[in-house]
Amino acid sequence: MEDAPLLRPQRQLSQRSFVNWSIFVPVCLGIGLVAVGQLLLSLYHNTFGLDSTLEVPNYMNPKPNVTNCTLHWFEQRVDHFTTLNTTYQQRYYVYDKFWSRKSKGDAFDGPILFYCGNEGDVTLYVNNTGLMWENAQSLGAALIFAEHRYFGKSYPFANDYMNNLQYLTHEQALADYATLIQTFQVDNQVDVPVVAFGGSYGGMLAAWFRMKYPSVIAGSIAASAPILGFPRGYPGHFHGEKYWQVVTHDAKPEAGSAPACEGNVRATWPVLFGFGNSSIGRNKLSEIFQLCTPLNTSAQVEKLAMNLLMGWDTMAMGNFPFPSSYLTDGAVDLPAFPVRAACNELNESFTITNPSAVNDTENIRLLTAMKVAVDVYANATKSLTCSPLDQDYDGIWGYIWCSQMLPQESYFDTDGIHDMFWPRNVSLVKITSDCQKKWGVTPDPQWIRYEYGPLDRMISSTSNIVFTNGGYDPWSSGGVLTNPWNPSIEIVSIPEGAHHLDLFFSHVDDPISVRLALNMAVELNATTLDPLRGEVDTSSGHCRWVRDAIERRLKKAIATGIVDLSGPSSTSLIHGHSCMQLDLLPKELYATASRASWAKKQLHEIYLTNNSLSLLSPEISLFENLVVLGLGGNALTSLPNELGSLLRLEKLYAERNHLSCIPEAISNCTRLTHIFLDSNRFTSFPTALFACSRLQHVGLSHNELRSIPAQIHRLSWLISLDLDGNRIGPSLPHELGFLVRLQRLGLEHNCLDTLPTFVLKLPQLTCLRMNGNRAPGHVVKDSITGEVLDGVNVPTRFDGYLQLREAVVDEEGNKQFVSLNGLVPTDAINLEDSFHDRDKDEVQEENELESLSMH
Repeated sequence: MEDAPLLRPQRQLSQRSFVNWSIFVPVCLGIGLVAVGQLLLSLYHNTFGLDSTLEVPNYMNPKPNVTNCTLHWFEQRVDHFTTLNTTYQQRYYVYDKFWSRKSKGDAFDGPILFYCGNEGDVTLYVNNTGLMWENAQSLGAALIFAEHRYFGKSYPFANDYMNNLQYLTHEQALADYATLIQTFQVDNQVDVPVVAFGGSYGGMLAAWFRMKYPSVIAGSIAASAPILGFPRGYPGHFHGEKYWQVVTHDAKPEAGSAPACEGNVRATWPVLFGFGNSSIGRNKLSEIFQLCTPLNTSAQVEKLAMNLLMGWDTMAMGNFPFPSSYLTDGAVDLPAFPVRAACNELNESFTITNPSAVNDTENIRLLTAMKVAVDVYANATKSLTCSPLDQDYDGIWGYIWCSQMLPQESYFDTDGIHDMFWPRNVSLVKITSDCQKKWGVTPDPQWIRYEYGPLDRMISSTSNIVFTNGGYDPWSSGGVLTNPWNPSIEIVSIPEGAHHLDLFFSHVDDPISVRLALNMAVELNATTLDPLRGEVDTSSGHCRWVRDAIERRLKKAIATGIVDLSGPSSTSLIHGHSCMQLDLLPKELYATASRASWAKKQLHEIYLTNNSLSLLSPEISLFENLVVLGLGGNALTSLPNELGSLLRLEKLYAERNHLSCIPEAISNCTRLTHIFLDSNRFTSFPTALFACSRLQHVGLSHNELRSIPAQIHRLSWLISLDLDGNRIGPSLPHELGFLVRLQRLGLEHNCLDTLPTFVLKLPQLTCLRMNGNRAPGHVVKDSITGEVLDGVNVPTRFDGYLQLREAVVDEEGNKQFVSLNGLVPTDAINLEDSFHDRDKDEVQEENELESLSMH
């Protein structure tokens, strides 16, 4: 079909733009990954030009939509992971009128912005993803919107798709997208960076796309992406009640809702269920809520309650600052801030004395008000004469929930205390029964965690992802909200944002928090950013590009206070692209600090990770307000004494270098709370650290330590101590038992002969790693049943224990001991991955440090 032209070209940058998109194109095409990282981060943080001015929103009028695009069909394999040759037709849309092409005489081939279609008709995303449209021209980008298999018009097996749902997985969908992108590039004879976009489940796909296919996707914008929204997969980070607590937050005055709303919603449920206990009451409920089918059973009353709950849920997700039809699939606009509109109907005083009294006027008034409130969404068209009782909240998504347990809020628990609903617990037994009955599958609640890993490892092993979350969006409860692990992952919080509001077209009614989060541009005098003229000595021969990259990042630091000059990790390199490879501390960095007072005062984080630094210049002392210094993954053999002048330093990352000692001057850094010296060449514990009495996290794993000094007790604030992979032994000092705040202790793969009881008596210890040592102990297990038959130092219960030596009984009844791993009581350990879950302690750490500073 012929493309309908846009009514006007868009030359100014969007308020939601990658504020300095123009730098991305020529750089990323030749350089790749680092420039893509700059692009992604500058989407939500200001990058200043030398004559920076305040950007204005790009209000596209009329808004482009599917009629502006070209429709295409792509022959996809139904199964990418076997030899099955069956195919189906996948629908996708392309807009290329802004695409910069050398073949058309342009200076460069522009990138591709790719929308990861989620659980709906792809035209919905074409028509609403303004963030892509508003930035396409300034970037010179092509837009591709791909439809998810089994949705819209992209059905494997055509009308028989419901009998072939085994191919409906997010892994197959990602493989679809990777195949489509690679074919598109080959067909157009280009090899350009691709940035993935997505919201909600699409945001999850965008993030996972970057993780699984880093050679295809250079970076991702993951809006409202609940990649932790798995109550049984990430229990330490998410539980279902959190979801409904955010819905409740939207009904509170601090979110702009009527003061009486939350309490009246909570008061509704005893009345509703009280009425539901009698046939007269059920008839009254049927009348008040104008049901198409009268209520006859308590189970039907529960359905009614669920309909009301899900109505509040949808209004919370769609709590946008302007009228929108996004969550009604274009049928009708919901009002601006629909939760506020609903709460206005419940802003009265109701005197409830007997919730079961069917004829009580106050009870009836309250239920009627609830009906009117929920109809803000449920009858937004005002055309329904009755309300259906049986509603399918899940649709075909129910299969995805059951097969992979991708988040489905109708199965999330409520407690009625921290949320405004009634206590409701959905057990895994119930979920499994429902899934087997409806879809014939048994859910695996751990699968996603097994596939992508625990949070810290998942985030640490990727790069170039922007996670955005809105304070009004209940799915933020399952989003990535903190990131202490990886500076190339950006976290953006939008307090007044609803479900992926940041992906929509710019709107005059966007709240100030949206504007601030999406465009931090501030007018600066051109002289503030005097041109930087230094040169960089690098071994890779791309001095000019490195200098330009450093300059851009220094300019960004004015807004953020953070300088990130890290190179990409080995797992995130795009084949054939260059990285920064700094050999020395860039002269631009300390030259700026020498002549600009803002650098000394405002720069509080510097990351030089994954370069080739062999020397850290003494000029690092210029950054007197530095709080975080990242030096990991370099070739440093020593650190300068000038580090001791960084009196505000709290976190020092120097893992994966060639260090064998640290300067005594580090003892001056009395605010230091985190130091990571893992994978270096230390043969003894650095005694200078004992003067840093606030240390809470120490990493010295994979060195050559042979003992732990008795002075260890001086680090009384330690929470985690990682000494894995050393030569410590044969025993531990009893002073270790004085670390009463210690929660995680890593001692695996050392030379310990005993596990002292004082270690197990540490009151806060929740994670102990001891496997790969020599402590005594053995067990005898039945080779068939696995039951414990005999043992030394073995309690009667075997499950959950690490084993040092396992005795195998042969046919003659003789025992043969086989060396295995450590034997540790269950209550002292959390075996899998817990050692790395540092984010759980952030609030506690802050409180303890605040208390310490007061003394």
